[in-house]
Amino acid sequence: MKSYRFAYFLKEALKGLWRNKNYGIPTIIVFILCLLLVGSSYLIYENVDYNMNSLGLAKEITIFIDSATTDEQVEAIGERIAALDNVDAEHIVYISKEEALAEEADKYAQYGDLLQVLDGDNPLRDSFVIPYESNEGVSTLVYQLNQIEDVAKINNRLDLAGNIESIKSGILFVILGFIIMLVAICVFFIVNTIGLAVMARADEILIMRYIGATGWFVALPFIFEGVIIGLVSSILAYFAQIFVYNHIAVAIVGNFSIINICPFELVGNTILLGFVVSGVLCGAIGSFISMKKYLKA
Repeated sequence: MKSYRFAYFLKEALKGLWRNKNYGIPTIIVFILCLLLVGSSYLIYENVDYNMNSLGLAKEITIFIDSATTDEQVEAIGERIAALDNVDAEHIVYISKEEALAEEADKYAQYGDLLQVLDGDNPLRDSFVIPYESNEGVSTLVYQLNQIEDVAKINNRLDLAGNIESIKSGILFVILGFIIMLVAICVFFIVNTIGLAVMARADEILIMRYIGATGWFVALPFIFEGVIIGLVSSILAYFAQIFVYNHIAVAIVGNFSIINICPFELVGNTILLGFVVSGVLCGAIGSFISMKKYLKA
């Protein structure tokens, strides 16, 4: 497409948007609300995952080694663990029984005489804290750990991991539903908005076709209108999402200090890209549907 034609189509689209602002503004508002629904659902999903990682509840298994195991055997156990599938080998933490006892002593420092009853004995065991990559393979990983000789006990949260996966799957299902609803509603509004714009310029379009204008030449300004509506809506929705998210985050932190809020900066780029792609595609598809008969002619 030549640059002057692009400039012409863009200018005509902007003129059309201004002429039909009474139809375009409600469409933009609907776009923003739909995008906010999708964005908010996605942020809930990300916050569930963020909290589980922050608290160490979702993806971590602790194993305790038999007290009679030698240092060489403990080292060999660590190597076997690191070689297992679904294990984040770089972040495995080894805690010796001496370190574990020191941690307990610090934790209960106000009860200074509590540990003196041990009389120098250390009843704790060496342990490994094993982060894993996927909740789906936890059962297999636990089974494999149980097969390692000298592993005395395994602490895991299989029930919690399953519940978390169920919650996340439910949120993903809601997000998918909102996306389908977004596409259907936004395309419907674009089809009607562009359809009204076409009706308002019916005589002008008829004259253009009479003097030889192609279907694409007639249709592209209207398709540009739909794309611009989608683009403007997505950008406004992004800033609205920041505003809403930050205010909700402040309220949650103020009332529920146990909850960790995922910083918006970690997911902001993903949300912006998703909003822009969704808005532009819905605008283009809706406009294309409205102008389909002109493109066939």
